[in-house]
Amino acid sequence: MKDKWCVYFDTNFWGSDREDAEEKYVLTTEYPLNQDIEWYGEKWRLLSAYSCKDGLVIDYCIQVEPGALQAFVEEFQKMSADHEHFEQLQLKNPTAPNVRIDVFRGEEQLESLGSSGMHYAPIVEEGMEKDELAESCLLHYGLDSSYAYSFYRAHFQWDEGREEDFSELSVRFFEDLVSVPGEHLTLSGEKQEFALTHPLSGKQYQLKIEQIEKGELSEEHLSHMDQTMCYPTHFESVYYTLEPDCEDGSIMLQSCEKGDSPIRKTESTKVAAAISVIGGACGPTSVFLLGNAKGNKNIRCACSPLCFVPTPVREWFVVYRVQRREPYQVSLNMVE
Repeated sequence: MKDKWCVYFDTNFWGSDREDAEEKYVLTTEYPLNQDIEWYGEKWRLLSAYSCKDGLVIDYCIQVEPGALQAFVEEFQKMSADHEHFEQLQLKNPTAPNVRIDVFRGEEQLESLGSSGMHYAPIVEEGMEKDELAESCLLHYGLDSSYAYSFYRAHFQWDEGREEDFSELSVRFFEDLVSVPGEHLTLSGEKQEFALTHPLSGKQYQLKIEQIEKGELSEEHLSHMDQTMCYPTHFESVYYTLEPDCEDGSIMLQSCEKGDSPIRKTESTKVAAAISVIGGACGPTSVFLLGNAKGNKNIRCACSPLCFVPTPVREWFVVYRVQRREPYQVSLNMVE
């Protein structure tokens, strides 16, 4: 950690490992904001803006009650391994990991160059070290150390010809789409129909299971993977339709079950095929639109997690990708 408080453009909270970082990333000038924002019962604060000829950096945070954070951590530690429970728990995360900010000049949006985040907790569990950088951030901004905080740092590029012009600037808080678990489905392996109700709009859908196929990743994928590892290759594809169709892909199927993790090869281990577009062996199920697959332009496909041997996957749940809250926009008070 640096001896003094430094913020460089186009780097994260931890700075850069590049030897030319201090030459390449100009030390920015700080403009304290100290703007408190109440948004859907959450306490946010715009901390400071930092400017240089290349762009604008904004630090902001959410204040979290320590009890709420502790309760979430305890529930997370007790969480079962199924994906359905994980998605449900993520919706309760008090650190608001799905919230980001945009910067506007009038109605024109500045280009975002990414963001980073870190967390401060007033109580550190036994055996864990304190985050010195998070404590430095807390001290720099004069925040109450009895609360927990999630700090975020966002970078934006100046619009051409308006470098370090602070007029007409505003910040918009918004939430990315989140995954809301819906109906639990037990598949028989044959054609089935299920009635769905959207959790926010209440709109009714009919989900039809058209076909379930066993599949195995081909040897071709192996050449792109780590040759020292052995990967599970077997999966099932569930083909289904929605009526009415949901063209934006905001309704999908996901397996409740966990796949097999890759294992390191020994001299006697035979070569296995590799994980491809389906994703991690024990990660969430990927769902994608197939277009005209199976002769139906509206058919979709959900793939189960990968296993080393063919394994019927019958427990699934519906995932609704929704935006739970309206954006909130506030003018920036840039005072040096």
